[in-house]
Amino acid sequence: MVYLAAAALIIVAAAGLEQELVLFYAVAVFVSFLVGLLALTRFARSESKPVLAWVNGTGRPSGIEDVEAQAED
Repeated sequence: MVYLAAAALIIVAAAGLEQELVLFYAVAVFVSFLVGLLALTRFARSESKPVLAWVNGTGRPSGIEDVEAQAED
């Protein structure tokens, strides 16, 4: 019942327009990945693994090649 109410609220907020619903979805995916990354960072810190916490908190380590930047060259 809670999910039905949340879905109805989102549809009303987007005025039923498809493009607006896609934007809601994109924001929801971004936020969920960000929350997951923060949770992994917190877990790594609680397990006393500072390197793993650093990787989760700052993104990729500098040793990993940036394939996208190389493809643009």
